[in-house]
Amino acid sequence: MRYIVPIVIALLVVVGLAGCGPSPESLQATVAAGVTGTQTAGTATAAADVCSQVKLAAYADAAEQLLDRYQSQADVTASTPRASLGGPLQRLLDYEDEARALDAPACLVDFNAAILVMMGRFRQGYQTFAAQGSQGTIDAALTAGRQLMADLRGALPSIQGGTLPGPISIPQ
Repeated sequence: MRYIVPIVIALLVVVGLAGCGPSPESLQATVAAGVTGTQTAGTATAAADVCSQVKLAAYADAAEQLLDRYQSQADVTASTPRASLGGPLQRLLDYEDEARALDAPACLVDFNAAILVMMGRFRQGYQTFAAQGSQGTIDAALTAGRQLMADLRGALPSIQGGTLPGPISIPQ
């Protein structure tokens, strides 16, 4: 709306210099085009603000802190005797809740989903261990979790710099 007045003034100056005026329909069409252009620019700016460098960096910092805490808890869980895994497993679940609550910008929803998959793989491995399940299942889940953790951590510096990461490969 703030651009309408300058557009109308510019049109009046042009009319004054030309010595003849545009038709009312022409003037109305010009003003309508100016309004539409302003609205389009505002929408594009709002979309860019959602994934601005500031928001990407803030998300990356929060995600990095969460991954640090999660890694520490996963290390504790890995060294806990089978019979005592209830508490450490619950803490891993608490971190999954924190990951769901992260304020991920729209352009990083898939990245945040990959964090949850990584956490799920670790949890699956430790739960299978607690239930005295197959060693192959335990190893596969923990290996996939470690690989995802490394990939996620590898992408954080680019996100902190304001660049979106490429797709994160989810191990099967």
